[in-house]
Amino acid sequence: MRFTVRVSIVAVLFAICAGLWAADDAPKSARGVPSTAAASAPSVDDIKALEARFDAAQGPQRSVLGLEFIGKLKSAAQSCYKSADFPGAIVYLNKALAIAGKIKADTFELTACVQEIGQIKNAADRFAKAPKNADALRALIIAYVAHGDPAKAGALLDDTVDQAIKTNVQLSARGIRALSDQELLGLGKWLASDKIQATRVARETLLAYLERSKERDADFADAATLFHTLNKKGGYLFPDRKASGSWEFSNGVLRIGQAGDASKGDASKLALGPVPDAYSISMDVRSDPEMAIVIPVGKSMCSVSADSTSLWLNAVKGERYGQKRIPKAAKRKITIKVVAKGDSGAIEVLVDGKSQLSWSGAISDLTLYFYFKIPDGSAGIAAYGPAQFSDIAIDCKP
Repeated sequence: MRFTVRVSIVAVLFAICAGLWAADDAPKSARGVPSTAAASAPSVDDIKALEARFDAAQGPQRSVLGLEFIGKLKSAAQSCYKSADFPGAIVYLNKALAIAGKIKADTFELTACVQEIGQIKNAADRFAKAPKNADALRALIIAYVAHGDPAKAGALLDDTVDQAIKTNVQLSARGIRALSDQELLGLGKWLASDKIQATRVARETLLAYLERSKERDADFADAATLFHTLNKKGGYLFPDRKASGSWEFSNGVLRIGQAGDASKGDASKLALGPVPDAYSISMDVRSDPEMAIVIPVGKSMCSVSADSTSLWLNAVKGERYGQKRIPKAAKRKITIKVVAKGDSGAIEVLVDGKSQLSWSGAISDLTLYFYFKIPDGSAGIAAYGPAQFSDIAIDCKP
């Protein structure tokens, strides 16, 4: 399956697909994304008319109409979901998937929604046949939680004796912003546990904790480790809303979709998520123009930058540091090890397993090139393209 990421389209689709199914008067889901449903579901005739317009459209207008069409299909699916017509919701979402494919938009969230509603359907069918079965009830509650719908899960709590489910569903219903740091961390771990496996909601909850937390302690390291494990497990390379520029992801390879203009600072940037004070990051890189792996070092940030023939740290006291010639190669494995303690830090960079650059000193000396700027505390990638990145791994307990 092929996923194409373009920021404007992804932003719309993320809003369309994340947290779709909570009732209009329900609290935000654990994902913290409100419902974007239209006031009323479109009629069959409305959908047919929009499909005809989409089929006839060409060029940029086709993408615009495609997004509008997906929104209508989503509204129809939500209407089905609210009335417990889960097969109908799946039909409309599969249609939206087909349209997303035609306009080369990201299909990851839509695919996950189809899978989650399928799980809800199966659990609801089982519960309908055995309404007094505790396991059937538990499966249905968890299916709603995994889909980011704590309101529907909460409506079933009176009939369960599982205190952990009651506590965490009630926390989810309160919404991310209302929870303390420790509540967020506990909820994220519960959602990610083997018994629940609510990967999408868990990673959003843990990301909220990591972005909010001011302490880089053992809890932070545990949460970061779990977050990046979920990213790998669930196929999320990065938080979509942090992307800028044009990217394409297919068959495990992340590519710059378009080349940027280095003279204008037109870099494509991608956040990979928060990291603790000690971590390592590695990836296979194919790039001739300048690219950068953005690395937090304690409270400072900088980048390991490279082009086809050299490698350097950018920047130490405002200047390139340790620039070194490296053999030209079609693909390189770049590994970066970072340790920060108090006001001091250390960085080691390996290329194809061989140490090529090292630095240690005051982290206040480190700065990040403005055009590679991503959210503070997050590792990331920046490049002017064309470039390819694969086998991305972040180890928060090196």
